[in-house]
Amino acid sequence: MPAHILVVDDSDLMTELAAEFLEQAGYRVSAVNDPHFAMLEIQTGRPDLVVLDVDMPGLSGLDILKMIRETPAFAALPVIMITAHGQTHRIVASFAQGASDYIFKPYDGRDMVDRVRRALSVKQAA
Repeated sequence: MPAHILVVDDSDLMTELAAEFLEQAGYRVSAVNDPHFAMLEIQTGRPDLVVLDVDMPGLSGLDILKMIRETPAFAALPVIMITAHGQTHRIVASFAQGASDYIFKPYDGRDMVDRVRRALSVKQAA
C-alpha cells in the first residue's frame, strides 16, 4: 500500500500541484486548505507524512507543527514545512519544533518527492 501524504496549504493551487507531484510518484494524497481542519485530518486520516505550509491565515503551520509534536500518537510523524519566505528565524523555529525538512516556494516537484522519500525512509529506519 502506498504511503499516505497529507498536504496542508491554504492555497488550492498549491495543494493541487503538490498532490499531482506526489500522486505521480505513487503516493496516496489527501489535502486540506483550511488549517483549522489539519489536526482532524491527521487524527482521522492517519497520514504517514505531512507537507505543511508555514504561512496560513488564522493558524500557522508552526502552530499546527507544535500541536502535532505535543500529541503523543503523532509526535514522530514526519512533517515537511513549506514557505515562500526564506526567513532564517522561521527555518530555525520549524526545526526547533521538530520539522523533518523545509522546502521553499516555488519548488520543483522532483525535489519535493525526493524530500518526502527521504523523510519516509528515516521514519521507517527508526
